[in-house]
Amino acid sequence: MENKPMPTETTAEARWLPLPPTAKACPYSGLKRSHLQNLIRKHPDRIRAANLREPGKRKGRWLVYWPSLNAFLQGEAEATCAELTEAEIAHLPSGDGQRSKPGGGES
Repeated sequence: MENKPMPTETTAEARWLPLPPTAKACPYSGLKRSHLQNLIRKHPDRIRAANLREPGKRKGRWLVYWPSLNAFLQGEAEATCAELTEAEIAHLPSGDGQRSKPGGGES
């Protein structure tokens, strides 16, 4: 996955992002196209999306509103963190790619 700077409200790309091609990940969220489509279908009230389809055509170009997707992901992350127990937190991978040892000790 190529690293791109996160869009901000001051950049031209901050608003509407195209869904990535099939089986490819979004460079901003890291989510694949099918996962983004499922989220859009399940949470249309929280994730804004638009299908730019010409009249009479079956297919169109899907765009997702980045601020709504980002807010959704932030909310999910906060809810997940609030539900984690200390034991679950101890088993999360650390920033160096290694799993934390229970009790926080080094081996």
